[in-house]
Amino acid sequence: MKTTFSKALRGGYQAESMTETDANGQAWQITTMKRSNGLVSCSAIQGDDNGDMFSYEMFGAKRLELAKEKTNGTEAAIKRVHAAGILEFERIQRH
Repeated sequence: MKTTFSKALRGGYQAESMTETDANGQAWQITTMKRSNGLVSCSAIQGDDNGDMFSYEMFGAKRLELAKEKTNGTEAAIKRVHAAGILEFERIQRH
């Protein structure tokens, strides 16, 4: 499991956290970011990871909503919601 965190360089504060993982033989990308509706949300999408790049079908990929919180899009909030989303993803994969 590999997690990265990035911030926008210019044009206001925007940040996101992303994790790529393999669960039960399937590649997943878990992303947390501030949405335009005021929520920091964490979701996962199933796709293909060829080692260099993660890709998925735009309309056919399996998607999971994992965690969300109405809060400011600070680095701490994004990391907190991302951690909650990872825990939920792991719980779902166990069942």
